Amino acid sequence: VIAGYDYFSMRDLYAPSNKRLRHQLSAILNMAKYREEQLKFYNELCEPRKELIEALEEVHDENKQLHEQLAEAQASSRQKNAELDEIMQEC
Repeated sequence: VIAGYDYFSMRDLYAPSNKRLRHQLSAILNMAKYREEQLKFYNELCEPRKELIEALEEVHDENKQLHEQLAEAQASSRQKNAELDEIMQEC
């Protein structure tokens, strides 16, 4: 069943009638119009999705940078604490 037309036969190929051919072509055109409308709707939905994916990638990149900064800050803090402990033991 394509485009709501489910009674296509071999006779339509070797001895088509005007009425059946017109009906078949109409079904094909209706299917093409429907597909075009659906593609337009699909594209309208995809555009905001693309923008959201780009925003998500930016947030992931920012999150990665913040994790790296946090790791550096923690390492620096551990080093300063170790130095402070040495100074406290000397006193």
